[in-house]
Amino acid sequence: MSINKYKEVVREVVTYRDTKDIFADIIALDEEEKVLRKSLMELLGKGETTN
Repeated sequence: MSINKYKEVVREVVTYRDTKDIFADIIALDEEEKVLRKSLMELLGKGETTN
């Protein structure tokens, strides 16, 4: 990673509203993924039983 890109990334992280918001966003995305994965598995499971 170039120095300029690194500085840009660091600046974005440092100027982010609040560090807790970053973790809250990550946790929310993780929970959303779990729900979607579970729904997909249920749909696939139902598809197999009805065929």
